[in-house]
Amino acid sequence: PPPRPTTPPPPDPQWQGNVQVGSLGDSLATVPPSPDQSGDPDISASFDGTFFASLGATQWTGPAAPTPDACATLLLAQNSAHVTVVPGAVYCLRVAHSAFNPGRQYAVVQVLSQGRDATNFPYIRIQATVWPDQE
Repeated sequence: PPPRPTTPPPPDPQWQGNVQVGSLGDSLATVPPSPDQSGDPDISASFDGTFFASLGATQWTGPAAPTPDACATLLLAQNSAHVTVVPGAVYCLRVAHSAFNPGRQYAVVQVLSQGRDATNFPYIRIQATVWPDQE
C-alpha cells in the first residue's frame, strides 16, 4: 500500500511551567514568561473573573493535548479577548511579539487557580506550554 501522509510532530516547547499572572499581565513570548512591559500583555487577570488575551483565546475541549497547529485552527474559527476563568480548563492563546508584529506563536494554558493577592488585585495561576514562533 502507498505510504500514508504523516503529520509532522509538534515542535518542542520553548517554555513549560507554572506562572502566576496578575492584572498587569505577562508576556508569554519571553523565556521564561515575564511581567509585560508593553502595555499589551498576552494574558492578564481581570477583576470580573475573566482573563484578557490581547490576541485572543479560546477553550480547548478536544480529548488530546492541543498542538500549535490545532490551536491556530481553533483560534481562527473562534476566539475572544475576554475569557471566563474556569479552573481546570485548558485554553489556546495566540502570543504576541508586539502589537505590530503578532507572529504565529501559540501557547496552551491550563488554569490552576484564581484569586486575589495581598493588595486585593486579581491573579490566575496557570500551567503554560509556549511553542516557538511558527514563521
